[in-house]
Amino acid sequence: MIQAGGTIVALATPPGRSALGVVRLSGPDCRRIALALLGAELEPRRATTRALKRDGRVVDRVVATYWAGPATPTGEDLLELTAHGSPEILREIVEAALDAGARAAAPGEFTRRAFTNGRLDLAQARAVGDLISARGEAARAAALRRLEGAWPRRSTRSALPCSNCWPRSRSASIIRPRTSRRSTPPRPTPPCARPAPGPSASSRATLAAAAAAREPASACSAARTPGSPRC
Repeated sequence: MIQAGGTIVALATPPGRSALGVVRLSGPDCRRIALALLGAELEPRRATTRALKRDGRVVDRVVATYWAGPATPTGEDLLELTAHGSPEILREIVEAALDAGARAAAPGEFTRRAFTNGRLDLAQARAVGDLISARGEAARAAALRRLEGAWPRRSTRSALPCSNCWPRSRSASIIRPRTSRRSTPPRPTPPCARPAPGPSASSRATLAAAAAAREPASACSAARTPGSPRC
């Protein structure tokens, strides 16, 4: 849980060995801690090279810069100590600041203080993390624009439609999909659905002759009564 108030300290550069490393402090006791570590008052907004000591022992020669609040990134007094990028040196500087009255900053607490003190709005505070974790030029530029307040304070996902969401022109094709102008050939009728072929002309003549030949016999049989002579 993030504690409120006090002066916080943290390493502002990635851990590991490098040419330079930066330790940042923010809070009302920055000026007093700078005096305790460097042995001299610092002029605001002026980089000064001093020997940083802990328990009377020189840890490193650092470039110290002090900013007086509220015109700072966090909205309060700010102190940055730039030293050689040795993990041992940077750890000694952080521990010396803790001995002088600072406390270790929680993850994201510098940005939280900037938001609390009105130096960043919510969209810009979120853009800080996006800018740090950006991969690629497009993601970096988008996060930087949000951090500088160039875009509206709403989600860019809803503000900027993608190229596939709408056609090039807002025509009737949005409501009715386009149909192909090419006529499609009729589908062949399956054999099971075709009507059975009728009898040919010769078959019809044969059937008519057979019906005529049977007609007298049928009439005679229908008219004969018991005891009458056979036709």
